[in-house]
Amino acid sequence: MTHSIPDHVVKHLKKEVFALNKLPTEDWNLFLDNIHYREVEKGTELLKEGEVCKSVYLLVKGSIRMYSIEDGKEVNVDLVLENQLASDFKSFHEEKPSAFFMVAMEDCQLIQIIKKEYFPLLETTESLVCINWKVYQALLIKEEEHANMFKLFNPEERYQYILENRPELIQRIPVSQLASYLGMSRETLSRIRQRIS
Repeated sequence: MTHSIPDHVVKHLKKEVFALNKLPTEDWNLFLDNIHYREVEKGTELLKEGEVCKSVYLLVKGSIRMYSIEDGKEVNVDLVLENQLASDFKSFHEEKPSAFFMVAMEDCQLIQIIKKEYFPLLETTESLVCINWKVYQALLIKEEEHANMFKLFNPEERYQYILENRPELIQRIPVSQLASYLGMSRETLSRIRQRIS
């Protein structure tokens, strides 16, 4: 459900955006005019496999998981919490069908950026181009770290990495969903947690 953006969300969003690049007032107002605030319930599908991803979501409150279906099983490829972005960026940019589902794991408050509305701004607004560039750099680093976690670490080292670098996942995400994200069974993750705790 779409709403006008609450004042406390605008204030928080401004802090996050201006940390990347301080926008002139005109550009900030333009940005606000071209984004949407949504509240969705737990279980809401924001993207289905086979759909073209047309939006990027900034999570204000709640949690989202992205997953694919492999041999009939759901495999989590991303877990998104507050102040993080959720999207299938490959589908978003190439305008090709997504291989993933994106679902709210909790009731969520979201800022939705719709490509057809937002991208024309980048042709005329240099300050927003700068922010986009910094966001993409951060996303590339996150993607590389996640890929390296699977290439270089065994299951216990993967859990240790998450414990040290994204402890909020361990505190917030159900064990079965976290196990899927880490590429192991729930039982294996439970044994690792018992050994480490």
